[in-house]
Amino acid sequence: MEKRAFEKLGIQTSLLGFGCMRFPLTADQKIDEAEAENMIDRAIAAGVNYIDTAYPYHNGDSEPFVGRVLEKYDRDSYYLATKLPIWKLDTLEDAKKVFEEQMERLHKDYVDFYLLHALDRAKFENRKKEIERLVAQMNAEYGAGTATLELRDQYYNMREKIEPVMHIIDTAFAAMEAVGVKPNVKPIRGGTDGAQLSFKGLPCPNIFAGGLNFHGRYEFVPIQNMEKAMKVIVKIAELVASK
Repeated sequence: MEKRAFEKLGIQTSLLGFGCMRFPLTADQKIDEAEAENMIDRAIAAGVNYIDTAYPYHNGDSEPFVGRVLEKYDRDSYYLATKLPIWKLDTLEDAKKVFEEQMERLHKDYVDFYLLHALDRAKFENRKKEIERLVAQMNAEYGAGTATLELRDQYYNMREKIEPVMHIIDTAFAAMEAVGVKPNVKPIRGGTDGAQLSFKGLPCPNIFAGGLNFHGRYEFVPIQNMEKAMKVIVKIAELVASK
């Protein structure tokens, strides 16, 4: 397994991490714990040492499950990441309460990476300012260099770039209906490429590509779905050209 060095932290993580957002499910839509545990075990056996979960994954069941599975491994043999659910917070005390709840759910004394999980841009920016303030406070109380902070935004929620041009969504709907596809609107992660392009001036809302069971062991795409997706793209081009 290739590794990536975090030089400022003095650690190396596997280039491939294991995400715990979409485990296999049972018939009643609960985590298939036997199958999911086997997946984590196989990943770790193959050299994966970065495990990523979050507060809301699997309706809150991911953190406790992942914590239980990792109990069999030495704590210094892996790096555990989870995320702060910014939408649940109004005060610093809220953040402390959620963090303590997460440590209890994970049954761990600490996490190695604690990420900001947010879809609201204003709240996201406010939380970054609060973190900067807290780092400055720690250095003032305990000495310069006690805490260091590096903030780097990866990508933003493309919603703010899509809403002003909702006619492109209308066009996508019309194209789908024209080729016999019933639109099914639901929240989904924007994706790095689509979000980056949207903020560079090319709005890229998500439309289906035909895949199913994304980010799981049983991810696949039927040929028929790919054909439908292709017809939708062609129809979008035709509709735009005709205007």
